[in-house]
Amino acid sequence: MQFVGWNFDLQYLLGRVPWDTGVTPPEVVAVIERGDLAPGRALDLGCGTGTNCIYLARHGWQAVGVDFSVLAIRRARRKARRAGLDCRFYRADVTDLGFLDDPFALADLARGRGERRLRRLRHRLSQRQG
Repeated sequence: MQFVGWNFDLQYLLGRVPWDTGVTPPEVVAVIERGDLAPGRALDLGCGTGTNCIYLARHGWQAVGVDFSVLAIRRARRKARRAGLDCRFYRADVTDLGFLDDPFALADLARGRGERRLRRLRHRLSQRQG
């Protein structure tokens, strides 16, 4: 994990972060704006600079973001603070979430690198709920 986190930190330093668009995915927006779920606790895995957490917090959610890039987490905390929102951000491996309290009503999983690890995580999360 350390090499991967360092590599992502380097990408953030160089400004080469095409995955961090600053736009909440339309699928998340649709669920929130349709009112399918009442606001509760939301978990954003691979949160980057916190775009989705900030969006969710603005809509009444208690948002928690996890990412292994220390630079992304610093930027996420700064953005939330500047927006006057109380989001929680943790620098951690998204496949090792033992430090978090259950339950979460909504989870957003980052796409792209690490898909196999995220599939294992989804499996573990589904076992915890069942």
